[in-house]
Amino acid sequence: MKKLFKVKPWLIANGVIHSIMGVGVQLAMPGDIAKMAWGEGNVLGHDAIYETVFGLAWLPMAFVLFATALIVTGAQQAKMAVVIGASMLVTFIAMALFGQANGYMVDMNPLAAFGPPIFLMGCQIVSGYLHWNDE
Repeated sequence: MKKLFKVKPWLIANGVIHSIMGVGVQLAMPGDIAKMAWGEGNVLGHDAIYETVFGLAWLPMAFVLFATALIVTGAQQAKMAVVIGASMLVTFIAMALFGQANGYMVDMNPLAAFGPPIFLMGCQIVSGYLHWNDE
């Protein structure tokens, strides 16, 4: 199981996916994202900037994921993977619950939207836990 859950590959994979889906897509098509999120008739002029800023807000986390994968090693890397993964897991779950309760992404299946990042962060947490005491 430890082979499948090596810490560094999970950090890099999550950093790449975060950069593409969390940052890239938000910055490339914020108007379309706003329409998907709020519904075609509910988008106001300022919603695209909110989606752009939302994408930019994920940029530091992508940097942290890559830095932890490439700079930190051993038990410290594993512990950071758990801390980063847990904080992001809580964030994604809260976003799914709070967003749905307030009309954000109500036309989308929250499991389809938030399931993949929750799964990936869960795998990152498991990898860190399994390697917690590695040297």
